Amino acid sequence: RVKVMKKLLIIGFILLSQLLSAQDSIVYEDFLPKNVNYVNVHDNAVGLRYSDISGKGLSFSRNIAYGFSIVITGILQHNEKIQWKDMSKTVITYESSDILYNYGFELGYDMFKSSTTKFCAILGYSKSKDSKIGNNSKNIELKTTVGLGFNFQLYIHSSFSFELSAAYKYDDKDIQENNTPKVERLTNVGVGFGAKYHF
Repeated sequence: RVKVMKKLLIIGFILLSQLLSAQDSIVYEDFLPKNVNYVNVHDNAVGLRYSDISGKGLSFSRNIAYGFSIVITGILQHNEKIQWKDMSKTVITYESSDILYNYGFELGYDMFKSSTTKFCAILGYSKSKDSKIGNNSKNIELKTTVGLGFNFQLYIHSSFSFELSAAYKYDDKDIQENNTPKVERLTNVGVGFGAKYHF
């Protein structure tokens, strides 16, 4: 009987140890955080963007190859002003209508990636036309910008991300103030931000 009891105890310990180890593995597999990659799962993206470097408005992005990507951004606006002599609105004293635009391109290169973030070097280019209308006057500004800097993207899902950009840029402005032309050229730091839907 003693020998039988010893054998039963040994078998019981073996079964209990196997059961505990199996439970431990289940617990670890179920509760350890899973490292899911969200970055560059999709090659295309659309979104909204504001950038001093590469334009503002609606954007389209595409991952090309070897860590390179391109972004195209743009928007059109209409600016109109009509001024009459009096409330009868029979005599127009001033009238102005403009199609304004802002568009740009950006080339990016992935320098660092994690499962939820991406850090890129960027080269940006943009052109814009803006106007400010006052009393019987109109100022027009045509601007060309080139910039070199960095872009940081945070992915909250493989289909959604937010981005921030900073770059050293060069602006060339052709300005008309009350029919008086002038040119401004300057270097400065530009910033940008946006949100994307990836597909």
